[in-house]
This record gives sequence, C-alpha cells and structure tokens, in this order.
Amino acid sequence: MHEVSQLLERMVNRGVKPTVVTYSILIEQMLKEYAFDDAQKVFDQMVSLGYKPDVCTYTSFLLAYCNRDMLTEAEDVMTKMNEDGVQPDLMTYTILIDGYARGGFINQAFDIFKCMVDAGCDSSHYTYSVLIKHLSKEKWLMESTTRT
Repeated sequence: MHEVSQLLERMVNRGVKPTVVTYSILIEQMLKEYAFDDAQKVFDQMVSLGYKPDVCTYTSFLLAYCNRDMLTEAEDVMTKMNEDGVQPDLMTYTILIDGYARGGFINQAFDIFKCMVDAGCDSSHYTYSVLIKHLSKEKWLMESTTRT
C-alpha cells in the first residue's frame, strides 16, 4: 500500500487534484487487504482536505468490516453515515443484511431490511436472495439439530 500512497503524493505534486472518487478507490483497495488503519488515515486525510465522503466510501468500510464479522464497527459506519448526512443505498443495506445474517443474527438482518424499506430504499432480487439464502441455512441448521 506504500506504493499507492506514493502515487497519490506524486499526483498531488504534479498538480493533479484528487477527487472523492480517487480517495474512495484508494480506501477500497486498502480495505480489500484489510489495512483498516491505513484506510482510516487516508479517510481522515480526505476529510481534513475538505472532501466529503460519499456512500461508496462508507460502503467500502462496511463491506470490509462485515467480511471480517466486525459488526459493531459496521454499525459505527452506519452511524457515521447518518451523522454526516450520507444516505445508505441498496448496496449498503444489502451488505449489512448479509453481514448480520452470515453471523447468525437473522433477526437483526430483518430489522435492517425493515429500516431499508422504511427509508424508502427499494429492495432488489439480490437483497431477497441474500435473505432467502440465510433463511434456508437457518432452517437447515434447525432441522439438523432436531433430527439428532
């Protein structure tokens, strides 16, 4: 990731001003490697320079946290989005639904689904597929424990 940071510095030194998209891509790549501290530093730098993170920036953090079963941190991202006036989108909600359901918290996943609908965010076939997948697993697990 050091090379990526150097590239950003070189870009700035040559007079090419980064955008929110530039920073978001950099953050996303760091988070794919679970470099949470490095990604947070870039996020903080972006904000200190006056850039406002968008839904993609926050969703990158959310995905990385959910992939590591760091659901408390994922919730913190949702809280920060709300504080910053950034509206979660379908992908944001679906990632969080999947994270909770994968962690065995199917009721919380449905609570998030309800919040999504209440916020006026239309669900998609993918969101329903995530819920069906986890409900099927939950049912299978329940049935297997009652058979023994």
